[in-house]
Order: sequence, then C-alpha cells, then structure tokens
Amino acid sequence: MAEWGAMIVNDQGNVMVTPQYSPMALYRRVSVSSSGGSSGHTATASITLPNSWAPVLPFVGTSKPGQGGVAISVSRSGNVVNFTGFNMYNSSFTMNCFLFTQFDQPMPASRYGMAIWDASGRLILTHETRVLTDINNVGVQGSGSAGLNINTTRAGRYAVSPELSGVVYYRDLTGGLIIPMPTAFEASFDGTNTFLRSAPMRPVSGLQQVGGTSFDNSMKVINIDNYL
Repeated sequence: MAEWGAMIVNDQGNVMVTPQYSPMALYRRVSVSSSGGSSGHTATASITLPNSWAPVLPFVGTSKPGQGGVAISVSRSGNVVNFTGFNMYNSSFTMNCFLFTQFDQPMPASRYGMAIWDASGRLILTHETRVLTDINNVGVQGSGSAGLNINTTRAGRYAVSPELSGVVYYRDLTGGLIIPMPTAFEASFDGTNTFLRSAPMRPVSGLQQVGGTSFDNSMKVINIDNYL
C-alpha cells in the first residue's frame, strides 16, 4: 500500500479507486432490434474491446416482448464480445448491451473538472467516467431462491450479467424423447418495471415441460439509468 494517494468510495462505502487500482467503467453501449424467423426472434450485437489485458463485465437489458422472455448469452472471440438475445415465441424486442472494462479514459472536453492518472501516466478516471458501482445480487447463491427459481419484478430499468440459470427438461409429444434445454437469465423492461427471471435458449414448440435442474446461482443486475 502506498503511503500517499487517493481512495475513492461510493455511497455504500465500497472502494472504487485506489493508487493501485483502475476502476471498471462503461466502455460502450449498443442498442439493437431483433429480427424474426420461423424459430423465434433474435438480436445480435458485437463490441470490440479497447485492449486485450483488462477484465470484461457485460450487462444486457431488453424491452419486454409481447409473449415470453428473452434469453441472453454472451461470448468472446479474441478482442470481440458478442451478444445474443432470443425469444422463442417470435415476439420482437430491443436489446441494450453495456460493456464495462478498464481502459484509458478520453480527456474531457470541458475546461473544468477532475482527471486522475496512474503511476504509468494512464488517464484512469475523470468526472465524465461512468464507473461501475451498483451491482446487486438477486437470489442467494447456492440456495433455492436462486437460479431457475428467480422470478421477480423491480421498478425501473435493469440489466443482467448473462449467465445460464439451469436446464429445463421437455418431452417430445410425438416420440416421447426427453430433451434438455438450457435456460439463461433475462431482464426485460415493460416501460415501468423490469422482469428478472429465466428464459429458454432454443425453441420448444411441440414439447411438454416435465422438470428442471436449477444451477442455484444468483443474478447480478445493475440499474441502467445510471449509465445512459
């Protein structure tokens, strides 16, 4: 620990910036509309990272489709983060993707404000930086209140960190075959409230649900009004 420097905390008392740490901040926000086909509505987006060394934390929120939910998934290929949203009922939606990482901040255009550089000369924080500060957990990790069992509503607009929440089992009504179907967390906004729950990641027409396995993982969400 340095003998001098700055330590910045948020309203909850959590440390945001120290002499040894650069904050996770909003790098890019992308909004895309879904398109439909015979097997459902899908939205895709990609964000190229500013560097290859920093940690990455994505969040995604969608508008609420007319029917069903939106399963969210994310993958990374090199320095590109790919986002996918899927609604199995062929209902349209808008997907809002937020990517947080550590990166060199641009110098603010205003003549007055705050700018902090680290020991190597990198600009890591300004008064315009949207620092990630308000991650909330929904459901208790490892308990029956998490994973597939999360089904709640929050006032306001929220986005979720994409994760699988469990596996739901369906029976094929024509042949009786049991088919496992992965589910992912969703955060869909109806204009007033955000629905936090799980949605299937593939079409399930012609199938009957017969059971499921929850991963009992907590959902990580942020209030996206803080980053618009």
